[in-house]
Amino acid sequence: MSVMKLKIAPLRVVVMWLIVLVAIAGIILLSFTSIFFTKWGLLQIMITVGYVAIMVMILIFALNGYYYIIEKDRLIVKKFNKELIFPYKNIVYIDEEESIKTKIVTMVTNRGDVIYLNFDKKGILFKTLVEKCKNVTTKEEAKRKYPNAKI
Repeated sequence: MSVMKLKIAPLRVVVMWLIVLVAIAGIILLSFTSIFFTKWGLLQIMITVGYVAIMVMILIFALNGYYYIIEKDRLIVKKFNKELIFPYKNIVYIDEEESIKTKIVTMVTNRGDVIYLNFDKKGILFKTLVEKCKNVTTKEEAKRKYPNAKI
């Protein structure tokens, strides 16, 4: 198998960022009530257009900057300018039932770190992890070995 690049389902990324950006917009709106709850003029329109433009740029950046690279012996999670590398041999537990239900891969590494990864469009990431991770144990074994991990 060659190197494969997988993008996260765009709808999930957009929804995730829209929630954050709408919350920020609400905070800005409530912080500057004297500006936004008066008669609208050029200032309010410029602030609104500027915020929407920044929001669109953030969404475009988020859609292009977060993806997975599946290699022969490891998974690379690229989050903007940060790279997280997970060798398949270091993944000791994958919560298959919960992952399928929520469309978020829940896995535990050999250091006891719990990692959550959004599904890609076709679920290839999940299928690949289940196939290639040979050191996967049961949930009970993972809880016993890593009691602080929130599984």
